[in-house]
Amino acid sequence: MLNESNLKEFGLDEYQLERYRFSEKLRLWESIDALIRSVGQENALTWLASPSNYLERRVPSEAIQEGDALKVCEAIEAMRQGYFL
Repeated sequence: MLNESNLKEFGLDEYQLERYRFSEKLRLWESIDALIRSVGQENALTWLASPSNYLERRVPSEAIQEGDALKVCEAIEAMRQGYFL
């Protein structure tokens, strides 16, 4: 998996690393947006602020539109990794 330290090993300069950081933030915001569109703002905010095991139990799969499923999973994974806490 690519991460910032791997990219430094490949010789990316600071400008390229900053672009990578920005793209990662944009991807996370797109994931949050997909989660909000799928389950509503109030539920999304509650779930993102909750422990991940609660979040997994509470996300109803039928509420997630097919095209947004991957982005919702990414939002859950990002939350699990502590990006939102």
